[in-house]
Amino acid sequence: METMETNSPFLEIYRGTSIGSALIDAIDEMISDGKMNPQLAYRVLENFDRHISLALKDQVKEVIKFKGELVTYRFVDNVWNIFLRNVQFILPQKETIVADKVKIVATCSLLGTAEELGRGNGNK
Repeated sequence: METMETNSPFLEIYRGTSIGSALIDAIDEMISDGKMNPQLAYRVLENFDRHISLALKDQVKEVIKFKGELVTYRFVDNVWNIFLRNVQFILPQKETIVADKVKIVATCSLLGTAEELGRGNGNK
């Protein structure tokens, strides 16, 4: 699917998740079959971006602790990319999950609304 310029304050980061990829695949198929036009597809993806961001913000309450060896990190365009190895995730039930390599992508919480984007003063 062709990427279009967006004025949406919500990040497109969740389009790369399993559910986002499945949505994009379904939309691509509907466009190819003539069942959806590209403008509607664009609106569907913008709605997905908004609703997934709000759902994660409002509904996820669990906290997971983790520790590992920092390989590298970078902060570009208000997005952190953190690469770790030998990572242990400690779940709330004290269960531990181990991973050889982990990439964490985190964004600034101020990118939630257009109002906050316009202010850009970092107060929340």
